[in-house]
Amino acid sequence: MISKIAALVSKVYALLNRFEGIPIFLARIVLGLGFAQTGYGKLFKNHDGVVTFFTSLGIPAPGLNAWVVGGVEFFGGILLIVGLLTRVWALQLAFAMLVATLTSTLPDLRKDGKGITDALLTVEVMAFVMLVWLVFSGPGPFSMDHIAAKKHTPKPAA
Repeated sequence: MISKIAALVSKVYALLNRFEGIPIFLARIVLGLGFAQTGYGKLFKNHDGVVTFFTSLGIPAPGLNAWVVGGVEFFGGILLIVGLLTRVWALQLAFAMLVATLTSTLPDLRKDGKGITDALLTVEVMAFVMLVWLVFSGPGPFSMDHIAAKKHTPKPAA
């Protein structure tokens, strides 16, 4: 009986491993769409408001940083969606989320008397964790990175 259960578990694990690229793909799509949208807003809709907000947070060179963060979010989001240079953009976006958490989210939570559990449940922290996961896991098989790697990998010697 135990050997049958072990065999079934082994088959289920093998099936899950075959489709492990799907959750990576979904994470890239969700994160990419979110960042592309917020980056678009920072670049093209409310740049002056972002500069004012960054100034209120004490972020140095708020005008320049608003352009940089908006660009990283917009272009990084688009490239996450297609899975091109995924690790590079995920790292940059993770850094942006770390800065957002330290400069805006945590001070707001402290002001409201909330603790570490509340901080862990913020969008910024959850996005940070998912982005760090993408840095380490890579873009998965449904990505331009995967296609490029397959195309440019040297053939093994016969």
